[in-house]
Order: sequence, then C-alpha cells, then structure tokens
Amino acid sequence: MTTPATLDELFPSKYLAASDATEEMIATIKGIEIEMLKNKDTQKDEPKPIVYFNEFEKGMVLNKTNKNTLETLYGNSIADIIGKRVILHAPICESFGKSAPALRFKAQRPPADKATLLKAFSTRFEKARAMKIEGLDRFAASPDMTESEIIKVGKELQAVIEAAEAFA
Repeated sequence: MTTPATLDELFPSKYLAASDATEEMIATIKGIEIEMLKNKDTQKDEPKPIVYFNEFEKGMVLNKTNKNTLETLYGNSIADIIGKRVILHAPICESFGKSAPALRFKAQRPPADKATLLKAFSTRFEKARAMKIEGLDRFAASPDMTESEIIKVGKELQAVIEAAEAFA
C-alpha cells in the first residue's frame, strides 16, 4: 500500500484546485462547459461553468473573480477565449473571514511562445501574399529569431497590410 505525499491526495478532486498550482502554470483554454455541481449551502445541484485546458485532464470551476479576469484579458465572447493562454496561480485570498490559497487566473497575458508567434506571422504573411503586396521579401521570420524580433517584424508587416487595406 502506498502512502500519499499530501493530505490532498487522500481526497482527490474532480476539478483543479489551488493545491494543484504549486507554482504558476500556463494553460491553453480548450473549452467552457456547464456542469451540475452541488451547492455547499443548499446541497442542491446547480449549473456551474467549468473551464477545460489542453494541458490538464481536470477542469476548473469558473467563479466570478476568474470570469472577470478572463473578460479583462480577452473580452466577453467565449469563442474568442477558446485557444487563449492564461496563467494559473494560487494567491492567498480572504474569503468568509478566512485566508487560504485560491486558484486564480493571473491578470496578465502569458508571454507568447515562439511557435505561436511564428504561426501568427505566417498567417499575416499569407494574407499579404494574397493581397499581392510587393516587397514581401524584406519580411522574414524564422525559428532562430528571438521572440521580440518576430514580434517586431510581425508588427511591421501588419502595418503594411493595414496601409494596403486602407487603399483597397
């Protein structure tokens, strides 16, 4: 018989909890579903939104605090939130007169990873090519560039696309 390492392991949760975020974690939102959960006060089932991530099997119950953070970061449309990356952390929060860690979305976007930046650049580049914008050979992004270099050339390309659209 194996001895658990933590008390939380004695009572596993179906959903992500503060104890799962021992450090900041970056996750990609896969979807939001409504599930029936028991209300602690009334003991009755009620619908609650659950956020699912590509990186975890467990979902996270979406409370109003985290909903407001998501809205601030990415807007109110669920369709626009899917595929977005968030930072999960567990700050100490005051609730019902007690201090305890709570699973939260950090109120800042995670840094873009190189693969995401290159994909976004490629999409812009193909759009510019389809628009038959001249001089595209001066815009190039590659995996050996830094994230900031990719962002810089992507912004320059975006400015050219916007100028071309203004005259179309």
